[in-house]
Amino acid sequence: MQSNHSDTFVVVGRISRPYGVRGWNHLTSFTDPQDNLASYKPLALNSGKSETSAWQICQELEFRKTNRGLLVCINASNNREDASRYVNQLIGTQRSCLPAIADDEHYWVDMIGTRVYDTSGNSIGIVDHVSTNGAHEILHIRRDDKETCVPFVSEYVSKVVPGESLILDWDTEWE
Repeated sequence: MQSNHSDTFVVVGRISRPYGVRGWNHLTSFTDPQDNLASYKPLALNSGKSETSAWQICQELEFRKTNRGLLVCINASNNREDASRYVNQLIGTQRSCLPAIADDEHYWVDMIGTRVYDTSGNSIGIVDHVSTNGAHEILHIRRDDKETCVPFVSEYVSKVVPGESLILDWDTEWE
């Protein structure tokens, strides 16, 4: 059974290195399209240093789009030193603020920790994280100390129950 995530925060981006000398940072957005991140309210910051790190609602976020990605200015930072305090912090929003998605779509965060099986019921591992190669998403599946990367496309994905199980038409000999 899927748990109720309505009050939890979901990571939607990560703050990167300072940009210039006026308090701005580069921002890695995990949303599609990238600038959707700026539309979520409220947004919160988390150091990400431990599982128990607290989310802090941030009222003052200013975003700017450049030809190389997104920039963010946090709490009216006005110099490079201020901006450097936020490097590697996570940006999140409450799960209830995310838009509804179609039945055949899934948020990446819901895939993490999902048990993965082949069509015969043999365990392949657990989804560690999801990435993209520009053409489609890639499931990074961990089993022991080994990682298997599987394209998240209908040719290989037979059934998805987010947070519970994923059935793949995948031959472990391909690893």
